Amino acid sequence: MSVEPAAAGDVDRLLAPRGTRTGRRRSAGLVLAIGFLALLVLVAVAATWIAPYVPSAQDLDDRLSGPTPEHLLGTDYLGRDVLSRLLHGARPALIGAVVAVVVSCALGVPWGLLAGYYGGWADSALMRLADTVLVFPSLVFAIAITGSIGAGIVTSMAAFGLAISPSIARLVRAGVIGELHKDYVQITRMYGCSAGSRLVRHILPNSLEPLAVQVTIYAGIAVLAQAGLDFLGLGVQIPEPSWGADLSQAFTYILVDPAATLAPGITIMLTVLAIYRVGDAIRDRL
Repeated sequence: MSVEPAAAGDVDRLLAPRGTRTGRRRSAGLVLAIGFLALLVLVAVAATWIAPYVPSAQDLDDRLSGPTPEHLLGTDYLGRDVLSRLLHGARPALIGAVVAVVVSCALGVPWGLLAGYYGGWADSALMRLADTVLVFPSLVFAIAITGSIGAGIVTSMAAFGLAISPSIARLVRAGVIGELHKDYVQITRMYGCSAGSRLVRHILPNSLEPLAVQVTIYAGIAVLAQAGLDFLGLGVQIPEPSWGADLSQAFTYILVDPAATLAPGITIMLTVLAIYRVGDAIRDRL
């Protein structure tokens, strides 16, 4: 029996260390994730110019149609172009995630800094306040506040940012406590640095590595929360395009057109996975 010689590429693939092949796949995944997020930002900025149709334009004679050359992803129950609504929906999705992350960090970072640095009764009081907020599920807390203040993307995502800020505070507090008794902190005391300067210029930068990873996790959760609040009608208001609201409307007609939920659902899933992949890369780098 004759055995054909293996191709050179096959030999290289077989002889390559397993870790090398895994590393290449991870690098490729990271490149794809960054590329997808960059494309998403570009789409959010340029949706007005690149969308083939006005997202609110209706064609009642062409409702719930499948993909066609005129409508690449089909139309919804009002005959609106699904692709155009997806492109315009990227903007509120990113804005909502940014609002939630900014609010959570703006509240949680000083909260954790003060609790970790001063300790004692201040730490106990601030952490008991954090426990009180954390008793409620984040989304339920956001729904309660949004229902009281009023629906809207900024109010709903600011409420969600408030709900997750105690988790940020706990993370920062743990980092501050870990840094508090190191030599460089004692040296700043010897040189007479004020407590504010010591916190902001020395302790805070050295406590933020875990926070950088956690922020990407919360950004992905914020995208899901924003879609969920839109689904419930507490975020972007109809008829403005948003992934969550479009998913909610498509779900109503799932028996008539089961594929209608795929476009917004898959888009939300890919966005969250891309954010998490970037978070994994940050964690590995740190």
